[in-house]
Amino acid sequence: MLALQPTPNQVEWAVDMAVRGKLRGNLIRQGEYRSQTGMSTIDPQGLFPPPTLKGGQRILANVMLGILAQESNL
Repeated sequence: MLALQPTPNQVEWAVDMAVRGKLRGNLIRQGEYRSQTGMSTIDPQGLFPPPTLKGGQRILANVMLGILAQESNL
């Protein structure tokens, strides 16, 4: 059995939310198996907070998508 992979639209949505610091666990449908196995919910933004840039700006979503395209099979 293969693990499900996100669609390009799902990846783009996640990147858009992540660069704004809003990719939280309450927005992600989490499998019932997590509660059955005693695992807690996931919070991606808590694991990978957005970096603080000089001048108060944020990383552009297009830059993040370019990195994902280069570093993965996106």
